[in-house]
Amino acid sequence: MKLYVDDIRIAPEGWTQAWNADEAVEFLETGTVTELSLDHDLGDVDQPTGYDIMCWIEEMMYNEKFPLPEINFHTANPTGRDNMQACLDAILRRQNNGN
Repeated sequence: MKLYVDDIRIAPEGWTQAWNADEAVEFLETGTVTELSLDHDLGDVDQPTGYDIMCWIEEMMYNEKFPLPEINFHTANPTGRDNMQACLDAILRRQNNGN
């Protein structure tokens, strides 16, 4: 499944929409997400962000056997993109080191 996480933009054809982090995690927990496209800002300032989703993935990769989907970012928030990319880079380093 291709999962598109955004609270405003509509998922492209062929992608499943998740409007917030909680919905995204529910889909990710199924283990069937093969591609993930993340926005950073997912609603009000007190709502979890795309970065929180990346941190959840990192924890799952570290603590459990979790199928890492192909991940890209479609956010317009440059700082959020940098933070999510840093998290993805850490995940990939750990994965490449066999941890």
